[in-house]
Amino acid sequence: MFACLFALGAKPELRAPAADVVNQWDFAPVYALERNARNVPGVKESALPGPAAVAWPEKPGPVFFGNAPTESKYDLLGSNLPVKEMSVELWVLYHVNTRVGALAGTIQRESASGWYVAVYENKIYFGLKSSGANPSKGPTLISEFKPRPWKKWFYHVVAAYDGEEMKLYVNGELAGSSRQESGEIAYAPGSRLNVFGYFAEEPHMQLGNLVREFRVYNRAMNESEVKSRLEYFQRKAEEGVMLTDALHFAMGPILQNVSRDSVTIVWETDRATTGVVKFGAKLPLKDQAPAREPGRIHKVTLTGLEPGSPYFYSVTAAADEHESVESGTLTFQTAPAQEGPISFAVIGDTETRPFINDRLAKLVWGERPNFGVIVGDLTDEGYQDNKWQYNYEFFAGMGQVLSRVNFFMTPGNSEKDGYWFSRYFDYPGGRDYYKFSYGNADFFVLNSNLPNIPILPGTAMYDWLEKELAASQAQWKFVTLHYAPFSSDENDYGDTWRTKSKSGDAFVRGAVPLFEKYGVDIVFYGHLHCYERSWPVRENKVVEQSGVIYVMSGGGGGNLEDFAPTRTWFANTLFRGHHYCLVNINAGKLQFKAMDLEGRIRDAFVLEK
Repeated sequence: MFACLFALGAKPELRAPAADVVNQWDFAPVYALERNARNVPGVKESALPGPAAVAWPEKPGPVFFGNAPTESKYDLLGSNLPVKEMSVELWVLYHVNTRVGALAGTIQRESASGWYVAVYENKIYFGLKSSGANPSKGPTLISEFKPRPWKKWFYHVVAAYDGEEMKLYVNGELAGSSRQESGEIAYAPGSRLNVFGYFAEEPHMQLGNLVREFRVYNRAMNESEVKSRLEYFQRKAEEGVMLTDALHFAMGPILQNVSRDSVTIVWETDRATTGVVKFGAKLPLKDQAPAREPGRIHKVTLTGLEPGSPYFYSVTAAADEHESVESGTLTFQTAPAQEGPISFAVIGDTETRPFINDRLAKLVWGERPNFGVIVGDLTDEGYQDNKWQYNYEFFAGMGQVLSRVNFFMTPGNSEKDGYWFSRYFDYPGGRDYYKFSYGNADFFVLNSNLPNIPILPGTAMYDWLEKELAASQAQWKFVTLHYAPFSSDENDYGDTWRTKSKSGDAFVRGAVPLFEKYGVDIVFYGHLHCYERSWPVRENKVVEQSGVIYVMSGGGGGNLEDFAPTRTWFANTLFRGHHYCLVNINAGKLQFKAMDLEGRIRDAFVLEK
């Protein structure tokens, strides 16, 4: 799904410079749950303008580096193509480690006429054929990605032609030029502007995950305009602004800290707003709770709720009396007052691929868990100046389920300075390690990222953990952290293709005796981007009873990793693939399953007490 946006009164600080724009498109995907749960807060979906799509039945699009397109958008401009001069502008986010690409242009089968701009792996291409050129085929300008990425993954591309010279700009710099072409652009009969995506190595990826915005101008942009447009896009990313022109939710609303009688609703808008949460046990919603003061990030706690009860809610944010945005009706359920069956999901290392997390979010929602846990690395590099990783990627993919299911967050190393992590998420008790309870289970969430502080006796977190574990009377006990006490991965704890691995993180191994002493049932963690379940372990041995099971669930949107060439002594099940875990508990029986992106069971076991 994509949205097509037009310039309708943009924010002054993000207003694009005046230019002769033929048309513009925002291809950013809109991820939403399905059927009755479908909800797209504040975003109005629309089709691309222009005449009906023109298909090529016998050949769906140009083969690019041996690849046929996996996604196509035909006839974006009809016959309204620039003739004497032109510029094409792309805002590209290349945040995967695989060979993917996109091509926009007027190529007609094998014809060398017209023009194209393409992105593939680490190169950018601009080709054009004019009426005054002598060669049989027009020249192609090529630019390497690697020398000039902005924030490591962004590329602002402008391909310009003024009737005499072709120029290719990448991130504000002239990357190549040619005077081989002159005169009007030579189009083949019936030429149309089409855009193709090449995602064979990322089958769930969409065009908007690579090319976020696309513009066509009917004149050549100059260097000053190019730099101005680059700054415009940079400001958008730094501010986490999703849309150019409309007041909108940059994240959320999402649920936090659902308890028996309360819940916190969190959301962010692209500018300072006031806000109000409407809620109730049935529609129409009659109760409401306002945000305390204007701002971008709002957190409103609803109290006095009934235990174990379903609720409806919506959020309205207003910039002024004339402009507001509404979330639509969403749902949540409070925690039960008494012990009973519970279900929770576990996901780790969501990181760089919102299209993978979109799949996981929909699959998890299909299970209707009571709550979930994310075991760290929500983003790839979540520094303060990388806000876009939360808005463009994490919340874009996961927001659809976070708005209906409360996920408890575990800090990961890729949260980096924790600036935005701490602003978006509240911890129960106000610490970044904490305990929460649900049904007959206690959960102990650890922060394994404290710099150079192992989890050992005498440290604050170790002593807190021992105190809380000793006091726990819950039938089931779970620990979540990010780093791996036990891991069969190939190279994080020693390159197993060259030497012996340490098979886990020494900084967190110090907590293992506590897990064993106080009867922790399962320890969940991520960091390694794959799935592993251990046999029950006690005193560094596999046992049949009274052991702790270790589950490594790093199968969110991060780059997949692999395992050592030989089997470790503790390994039970290994799976290299994106996945989530689901745990169902009824009294003394626990059912566990790990599911892949196609909904197939990759691992399952049962524990009974």
